[in-house]
Amino acid sequence: MKKTILQVIILMSVVSASAQITMPIGNQKYNVSEVDSIVFKYIELPSVTTSMENSNEYSIFAAALKLTGLADSLLNTERDKTYVMGYHSDRDGNLLYYPKHCEIGYTVFAEKDVVFQNVGINSLEDLVAKCREWYGNPTWYDLLAEQGIKVSTGTDYTNEWNVLHMFMAYHIVRARIAVDELVYEKNSRTDWTWNYCFGYEPQAYYETMLPGTLLKVWQTNPKTNKELWINRYVKNNTLTNQYGTFGSDSMHPIVYTGAQIDRETSIETLNAYVHNIDKVMLYNSNARNAQHERMRFHVNQMLPELATNKIMRATPSDVSSLNGGGDGNRIAFATDFFDNLQCYVDDMVLRYNVMGAWRALESTQFQGWGAFDFAIRLPRVPSGKYEVRYMYPPMYRGGEIDFYIGNSRDKTTMTKMSILDVTKNPYESSEMGYVQINPEEGEYGIESGKVMRQKGYMYAPASFSRGTYNVITDKLNYSDDDPFSACKQMVGYTSCRTESGYGTMMLRYIVGTVDMQQSKDYWLRFKGVCPSDFPEENLGWALNFIELVPTDVADNDTYMEDWY
Repeated sequence: MKKTILQVIILMSVVSASAQITMPIGNQKYNVSEVDSIVFKYIELPSVTTSMENSNEYSIFAAALKLTGLADSLLNTERDKTYVMGYHSDRDGNLLYYPKHCEIGYTVFAEKDVVFQNVGINSLEDLVAKCREWYGNPTWYDLLAEQGIKVSTGTDYTNEWNVLHMFMAYHIVRARIAVDELVYEKNSRTDWTWNYCFGYEPQAYYETMLPGTLLKVWQTNPKTNKELWINRYVKNNTLTNQYGTFGSDSMHPIVYTGAQIDRETSIETLNAYVHNIDKVMLYNSNARNAQHERMRFHVNQMLPELATNKIMRATPSDVSSLNGGGDGNRIAFATDFFDNLQCYVDDMVLRYNVMGAWRALESTQFQGWGAFDFAIRLPRVPSGKYEVRYMYPPMYRGGEIDFYIGNSRDKTTMTKMSILDVTKNPYESSEMGYVQINPEEGEYGIESGKVMRQKGYMYAPASFSRGTYNVITDKLNYSDDDPFSACKQMVGYTSCRTESGYGTMMLRYIVGTVDMQQSKDYWLRFKGVCPSDFPEENLGWALNFIELVPTDVADNDTYMEDWY
């Protein structure tokens, strides 16, 4: 970023401000006449610690950033690499924009001095002492025992396993995310594509700089005040005791409210956002328990470069502008652009579909055509057994996907898990157990859902719809007199659970069960196999989200998993 600013300043000194010369800043191009205000904006944006010190409200947090050395980590702004692509067009041959440089950014969740004072912390020394209490014996942190790591309570605060360093690292996400982009919320940029329904509340999971850990952001009241909470959780989340609803309030008492993010006081720095939180945030048993639920990881959360490079919430008009007024649906990527994605096919087609009328979570997804073979690193989760699920569109051009799992990106070390025949037509294949939901025949997907699950399939979630059918509704009503009352309301709308049509509908496939350790990476490989009578160049695939579900949630003895 600093190189870019210097180059622009030099240009401005020798070129008239009205000249029609373009200059890249970040991932965007601007006419020189537009550059001056943008340059000065960047020049005026200080580092994270400087911004905090200037505010006079984050003195303790800023001092801890410096003491741990994490402040220096936040100064990196761009990878020293240029990405080059040969084939970067859509299926009609129109050239697509692709980023040639990758910006690096961060999101910091920070406590003001007053928040620390509320728990008896009035100085940096007090914070160090508290961290010894909080992190001195973190028995809930599986990674430490698995790797034989001993936590340090000493004074080398740059040590990754020093208690102060651990506390601070959990506050930092390696992605630059504005407050109104932390979850896929309904706002001025998403009004026409926001596709959640039946009262669903947006959630997202992000990996932090504390190794192996996640934090969860949950937005409550998405239609009104859009409150954002970190690691909020309720008992039995993602389980229900009622068909077609999230479950009765009595089975979902709030166990931990979480730290609330202040939507009005975020600080924008050179390559980061600092979001103010109202409570001390810890990776503790509450944070771990908040993740004991069906976790749905959109590709946006697995590939943080999308957020930092302003692609995660890009609109078709944004993309069309980047494409010179052309295609507004897709952005192309070099196969080595993402740290958490490994492509095994040279020049594999890698396209990101931006917000639109997709049958997809958050109205965005990855897509490609032709030969494909790639692996994506799954987010690290607390140790335990997890069911791994993949959402996909049954279609003939999807071919077959062979799934493998391994602890590194080296495909020779991976173990085969299962095979998904994407070409199977659910309406014709009795092997899948699929039955189209038809309330007139008393079919709500309850019994057929049980059969499908036994065969390794599930209906798609009812929490979102195709954008063109977007109807924002409240939670469905349930009557004790009719256990199917909410189901009957649900089929009156079109969601990804109820949508019909081979090549149109969506399903979830249960890839398999994995005993995961928090201390290890897990790479999920998708190897495409083309039907023998089908041209390989027409083979297609899509990646929207992966679900990781603790097996005691997926196979709960008391409650069933909700349909959302």
